[in-house]
Amino acid sequence: MSVTGAFQATGKTVQITTSSAAANNLVMLSDSPSMQYRLINHASQPVYVWISPIGAPVNVSIPTGNGANAGYAHVVPPASEYVISGPQTGPDTGVLVSARADSGTPALYVTPGYGR
Repeated sequence: MSVTGAFQATGKTVQITTSSAAANNLVMLSDSPSMQYRLINHASQPVYVWISPIGAPVNVSIPTGNGANAGYAHVVPPASEYVISGPQTGPDTGVLVSARADSGTPALYVTPGYGR
């Protein structure tokens, strides 16, 4: 269920330091069930993120075109934040958060919750 009101966190925020060499993956839980995630990128370059169920994890990939060059990724523009919907997380159900960058090691912040 998505909520159109202000974003309400349902768990702790995690920081993922991204890299251009490979995806950085971590497992995220939430204090209560939620299916939305606030993504915050303070860097001056985009970062890429993909959130998938633990039972079927998928690494983020940087898309470079279509067909075989397409990739599983939400692009988080430089110096921005936005909310995406994804698989449900909760106190006993984790999700895999996978993040990557074109260059450098910018940080991405992810918070589970509801709202916009």
